[in-house]
Amino acid sequence: MKILMISGAKAGVSTGEIIHTLEMAGGLAGAGARVTLALRGKYRGPGRQGVNVVGLPVMKNKYLDGLLRPVLVCMAALFLILRVGYDAVYIRDSIYEMPVVWLLKLLGQFTLLELNTVSSEDLRAKGRTRWKQAVAGWAQRKACFSAALVLPVTSSLAGWLAGQGVPAEKVTVVANGANPYLYRPVEQKDALARLGLDPFKQYLCFAGNLAAWQGGGIVVEAFDRIAGLCRDAMLLIIGDGPEREALEVQVRSKGLAGRVLFTGRVPYNRVPIYLSACVAGIGGGWYGENMTLKRRFCRSGSSALKFYSYLACSLPVVVPDIADLSDIVRLTGCGLVVEPDRVGSLAAALTAMLEYPLAWAEAGRRGRYFIEKEAAWEHRASRIISLVNRTRRRKGRW
Repeated sequence: MKILMISGAKAGVSTGEIIHTLEMAGGLAGAGARVTLALRGKYRGPGRQGVNVVGLPVMKNKYLDGLLRPVLVCMAALFLILRVGYDAVYIRDSIYEMPVVWLLKLLGQFTLLELNTVSSEDLRAKGRTRWKQAVAGWAQRKACFSAALVLPVTSSLAGWLAGQGVPAEKVTVVANGANPYLYRPVEQKDALARLGLDPFKQYLCFAGNLAAWQGGGIVVEAFDRIAGLCRDAMLLIIGDGPEREALEVQVRSKGLAGRVLFTGRVPYNRVPIYLSACVAGIGGGWYGENMTLKRRFCRSGSSALKFYSYLACSLPVVVPDIADLSDIVRLTGCGLVVEPDRVGSLAAALTAMLEYPLAWAEAGRRGRYFIEKEAAWEHRASRIISLVNRTRRRKGRW
């Protein structure tokens, strides 16, 4: 099977979007597909067997880039389809990639659309204008109806699609995953030694993109409440993002500069070492009293990459009570679920992890088993290949 995968991820920037894109492309190739991956910019990372990466131009002027991006994506897709011919086109959901879904429908091309968020709610949470929210919502709905298959990453998104009238037979939930071959547990004392961290301290970690919707401020607030009681506790904030400066100010204002460590951006293949040095991983999505973020998570749920990364490294987790991740935690017993708007409850959960690390280590092992059994990228990719084959046969395309 030949698959063209189109993503709005920027090749030169290490983000969850590019990681997801590369891992899914590698998983599809591992499942037997020949994958052409179209990214923005020139990819200089390691090659992946069975994946041919094509870089699309990126304009230096962001306004010009935003205007021309849909046109360039459509032109590239048309060129590649006419030149190579593909059995399916897999598109990662982005407002800029919506027009190519419409074009491919006109061309009779079998198209899969991966859905990661409700675009209008995402823009609302970011404070964008109402007309932008309306345009994004209209474009996303039109793309969902145009695609042959829509693959939401959460059941909450599947519910939103049903509410929009998208036929149920077109919709299948395919959650995010982890790479258990790269993300695997390292002996904690070895990880601490490799990172030069104090072996007599207990580290909690909060990893990923430091965006406002992650709720890093609430995590710091919860840690502040337990810092006086748990003298050996440390908070490791792994990653970078727009909220880092605000978090650093918050940490200094609370006198936690020696207890909260910011690593900055860490290479993808080194993150497992940092995770393995910790006793528990803290999820994202702590919305507190922010009703806009609460509405966003009620519509979209969560399938955060950091969650699956924690589990792959046998790390027990503390997550907010947001579908679908909280359902996995309850089902597998791999951690604790906490109300997303209660700092005190988060502080109590973190204290429990610190007080009984050996007991919670077993929960972490259950999380690792879950990844190995059903939540690796190869599982997700194999399911997508099966869906494509079954749908094409039903439609008489093969």
